[in-house]
Amino acid sequence: MGATMRRYSIIDRDRQIEITARDSSGNVIDQDSTGRSANSVSLDLSSLEADDEVFFDVTKEIKAVERETRYRRVCTRKKTRCRTTNGERECSRYCASSEWRESGSSTNHDSVTVEDSCSGVIYDPTVSVSYTSQTKTETFTERDFYYLDVESDQPIAGFKLPDDGYVSYPYGHTTTRDREYDAALGELTPIKHHVASFASEPTVSSTLDGELYSFDGEMRFYRGSSAYEFEETEARVTNVDSVRVGGTVNEFDVASLDMYPIIPGVDVNTDLEEESNLNLVESELKTKYEQVGDDEYTVHIELRDPESGDPITTAGDNGLSISIDHSASNGIVSVDTDSNGEAKHTFTADQGDVFRTTFNQSFESRAGGDQLYTDSRDVLEIRLPIDSTTTLMKIFGESVWAILFVFGPGLLLLSAIYYAFTGKVHPF
Repeated sequence: MGATMRRYSIIDRDRQIEITARDSSGNVIDQDSTGRSANSVSLDLSSLEADDEVFFDVTKEIKAVERETRYRRVCTRKKTRCRTTNGERECSRYCASSEWRESGSSTNHDSVTVEDSCSGVIYDPTVSVSYTSQTKTETFTERDFYYLDVESDQPIAGFKLPDDGYVSYPYGHTTTRDREYDAALGELTPIKHHVASFASEPTVSSTLDGELYSFDGEMRFYRGSSAYEFEETEARVTNVDSVRVGGTVNEFDVASLDMYPIIPGVDVNTDLEEESNLNLVESELKTKYEQVGDDEYTVHIELRDPESGDPITTAGDNGLSISIDHSASNGIVSVDTDSNGEAKHTFTADQGDVFRTTFNQSFESRAGGDQLYTDSRDVLEIRLPIDSTTTLMKIFGESVWAILFVFGPGLLLLSAIYYAFTGKVHPF
């Protein structure tokens, strides 16, 4: 029939991969190779430090034994077909079925060498954490105030807070590989890690009492266009060097901090240092009132460090403030303590009025200062004094009228029944 076909198959394969790592000066750091049974190589780069650049030379030699089989189309069954034309009968034979049969084979030995080079930097991040905490009792419950200064020498994805909240850095991490490279090199394929900034700044999530006070790093400015004009310039952080986080938690444990790398599986070196550059001072706020007129009361405030007894001064541009919320008025009054930690303010008030006094430190002061304070508050209610005869008589008079109002009808009924049975007036 004349038809032919060739089929190829790999009956044996071998590969040899060699990878050489060099430093920026061209010196060989380490070298490793692997054969057909291994899918990875191991290089010792422990002599390099974070951010050191390393260059890789990859050589892969693939050898294969190929079998070439040749086939020929062969007729396996013939039939006779006849037809009559002008009274004459003619018959002929034709192939009713056929198949491919091997007519020969040969073996070919092929080899190919693939070379490539790439480079990268050593990712071995170290995070320094300066922390301080202070226990404070609020409404019969002890809470720990804490502040963290977190600095990293290489990008990290974020870290977990003591209350299981999370600080996310504005990085997105992806891993890519070239599928065409797969076809050339087989199972041992290099990958590339890409890190891109996807947000304008770090964020805090999954926490009610944690807050991001400040961050520092490289900034880049963008200007987006609208349909008519350029919009305002947007600042976006491209590399976060440090952040300051603070909050409250039932029990602060610095060991619960967990750092997350941008490349999964990489260990983050963490250095913990207590109160290296942060000083957290507990504040204690006490209030009392003094009646200075018929409807005038002066609220006296004292703000101190309960441990040392030192006064805390809010006067001046230090980010510290005291506010008094009077229940009977529509506004909040701000006052400043002097060098003795004392302040006062006079209100027009009446019995039962409530004064809620609060001390806090501004967001900007917490973000940039090294002297930090815990919040504190006190509640004061004007109550009826009982230190004068007039007041006692007023209390007695109001009490008698209240008793008569409640029990008067019952006493009258009891007197009537007593008179009906005895004919005498009840002694009460």
